[in-house]
Amino acid sequence: MNWTDPEEEKYRYKSSENKYLILKFSKNMTYKVNKEKCIGCGLCVATCPEGMELGEDGKAKVIDRDKVERCGGEALCPYQAIEEVK
Repeated sequence: MNWTDPEEEKYRYKSSENKYLILKFSKNMTYKVNKEKCIGCGLCVATCPEGMELGEDGKAKVIDRDKVERCGGEALCPYQAIEEVK
C-alpha cells in the first residue's frame, strides 16, 4: 500500500489500539433512501450529518456517498430505508 497516494490516505484511520484500519469503497456503488420506508426520524442525519440530510419532504436524503459509507452505510437506518445501489 502506498501511503503517499491521496486516494488511499483518505481511507486510513487510526484505531484505539493505534493500529491502522484501511477502508476501501467501491466507486461503482452508491446509496439511496427508500422514501416508502423512511419515516423521517432523523437518526441517520444525527449519526452522519455530513452524509445525510432531511429534505423538504421530511424524508432523509443522501448528500455524500463516501461519508455515508464511512458512517455505516445501510446500517445507519433502523428501518432499512437506506439501500445500496450498484
